[in-house]
Amino acid sequence: MASASGRNYTRSYTTAERDADIARYCVEHTITEAAAHFGLNKSTVSRARQRAIAAVIQPAGQEALAAELLELENLRLAAYQVLRAHHVHVADGRIVKDDGIPVTDHKPVLMAIDRVLRIAESRRKLLGSDAPTKQTIHVLTEDVVDAALREAAEEHARLTADPARSIT
Repeated sequence: MASASGRNYTRSYTTAERDADIARYCVEHTITEAAAHFGLNKSTVSRARQRAIAAVIQPAGQEALAAELLELENLRLAAYQVLRAHHVHVADGRIVKDDGIPVTDHKPVLMAIDRVLRIAESRRKLLGSDAPTKQTIHVLTEDVVDAALREAAEEHARLTADPARSIT
């Protein structure tokens, strides 16, 4: 479970029980009333309630995700069966032949490839694999560049103004 700061931690059984008690109490009472009842501040009660709700929702969400991934895997396996099968070209209800040999129909294979790719895309979306990578971008404004140039010019003037520091 992640904390508000994004760090992972494991709740103790006692904390999980307290969070559940607070959440149950908050069903019929306000956060302020719960804070007074449990001897906590409103912020702590609110966070405890949120943790209790997340503890219930998260496992259900994981089960739903697992079920969806299993369904996608079954669809992928079915598409691979179509991909691996030999398909003959049929026209007017008859197998098309060339010198007595059935002509291969590539359309079902290409459609199966497309379907496998779409299933893979759905899987990546479910798992968040296609999410954009977070990047930090530093922008230097004209003011920052001007300030750096002024500092460099002042340093240069100071060094060249002192004859003892000049290089001969």
